Amino acid sequence: MKLNYLSQKDSNNKKDDYKIEFSDFEVINPNSDFTSEKYICVSYAWENITKKHPFSNETKISNRTLSVLQTACYSYKQLLNSNEKDIVETNKIWVDSLCIPLNNKEEKELHYFLMGEIYSKSMAVFVVLSTETEVVLNKVRNGNNFIEVDFEILNQDKWVSRQWTYQEIANTGIIYICSENSKEKPISASDFFEKIANEIHFFSKTNGLSELDFQEKLPYLTSLEAVFMDWKVMDYLERSIYQVMVNMEYRMSDYSSSKLKAMFGCISNQLQSINFNSKDDYSIFLEICKLKEDYSFIFNTSKNRKLTNEKWCPISYDFKPIFSWLYCYGEGQKGKYKNGGLELYNIIIEKISKPKEDPLKKEEMTDYLKKLKFEGSYLLFETESGYFFNQFEINLMDSEYSIGISTGIKWSFGAPAILIKKSPLPGIYDFISSGVFFGTQNKDVKHSNIIIN
Repeated sequence: MKLNYLSQKDSNNKKDDYKIEFSDFEVINPNSDFTSEKYICVSYAWENITKKHPFSNETKISNRTLSVLQTACYSYKQLLNSNEKDIVETNKIWVDSLCIPLNNKEEKELHYFLMGEIYSKSMAVFVVLSTETEVVLNKVRNGNNFIEVDFEILNQDKWVSRQWTYQEIANTGIIYICSENSKEKPISASDFFEKIANEIHFFSKTNGLSELDFQEKLPYLTSLEAVFMDWKVMDYLERSIYQVMVNMEYRMSDYSSSKLKAMFGCISNQLQSINFNSKDDYSIFLEICKLKEDYSFIFNTSKNRKLTNEKWCPISYDFKPIFSWLYCYGEGQKGKYKNGGLELYNIIIEKISKPKEDPLKKEEMTDYLKKLKFEGSYLLFETESGYFFNQFEINLMDSEYSIGISTGIKWSFGAPAILIKKSPLPGIYDFISSGVFFGTQNKDVKHSNIIIN
């Protein structure tokens, strides 16, 4: 039947009816009071093939948009008709191509920054995967075991690997998964993700694969599993900025400039206090870090740093996380900006001894580093409780060098760390570089607050 979809056509808030034959929904353009209404969101991956926008001859949208919207509407109706828990009736739906303003550049930019909030405050998000994934989704529905090709299908699906889709589910409470044009009932995210995690574990155990082996073999799917772990505990554990940075390293975009924008909604779903006007994305990123008092981005690969006072702070977003191990946890590296310096909380300070010549230990650790494309030095140094690989190959035998190990970001085998050197100013350290610490953090070891410049 023919029903109306409404969308803002221009900045004067004029609206035109657009008739389309698939469902009784009104496509809304969220504004300052959009959270007062129940609405659902659609999450999908754009294709390179485009078509004319239904409301603008000058604009192109993904060739998939209308088909994906139809699938999401159909899936929602199925849940509504079956009295699914937490699903109530609404005629409001949000999908990027049709709901982001076309002609007002400032409003358009604002929507990009608020995407995380838009998705997080929706009643539910419907993820629409490619048609190829239906065979895998049916195995989830029927409880059948995966074979290797099923993992490859998911790993190759563009929704799994795209930058923007992370923030569309990271902060969302209720999520359903379906495939394009499917008439089957959508699957709850809990069932979908739990099945994937169990199948990965079973497949890895059967084939003698470690977590690292599987991550190297199917990186996008491993990233999806990590997002599930992140999503599952979002109500009571804080997501660190470092954690988001790492996950972004396993995601792609056709536009290199979109990486930071895609991160904002993952870092925080409440960005109303940020002034987005006349600021570049990197400046906004730093402002968010200050508001959250999470400076875990300092564990990065940048070589482009300020020369005085703020050596810890890159000049631009030209860096990656120092080590891209997906299964990191913790609240982040808490701290506070102080007069050009940065105070870091709960750091473990350890001395560095001479390079360690332990072939077996070194081989095991360098294997981790190489498989995850560590870009630093492979010269191994011993510390009081473990081992340290620095970003640069420099002589660390100066007695004034130490490493600062983060306690707010952890891996099962260690944590990110920074190389620091005593400054002429009392209580202040010069920041030298980032690095990777392998070892166990003793709970009884003193945690210090330090200031770095």
